Amino acid sequence: MCQSRETWFANKLVAFIERYEHRESIAGRDLYDIHQFFLHGFRYHAPVIAERRRTTIKNFFKKLVDFTDRKVTQTVIDQDLNTLLPSETFRRVRKLIKRETLMFLRDELMRIEKI
Repeated sequence: MCQSRETWFANKLVAFIERYEHRESIAGRDLYDIHQFFLHGFRYHAPVIAERRRTTIKNFFKKLVDFTDRKVTQTVIDQDLNTLLPSETFRRVRKLIKRETLMFLRDELMRIEKI
């Protein structure tokens, strides 16, 4: 095992934006993984994010919320996740994954702002 769960989660958060910056594409699987990490109450390793993005965690999450809200479309979700997930799981998550992930990200941003 190369990474802790916290490091893996932090890298996944960063990768979600970096894939778009480098390739102008969004991986629905990143959204799904982020959703699952939050859903299961996992924590991320903030120093990994700060080091990779060279910004504060607060600014990173502000950007991540905005990015998710503006760039993730139902088409991206449908095209990427329908082949990766069992059909039952796909049908269950396809309409709620963006909304719930944004809720998790906004909740995290509010938690950070209180620190």
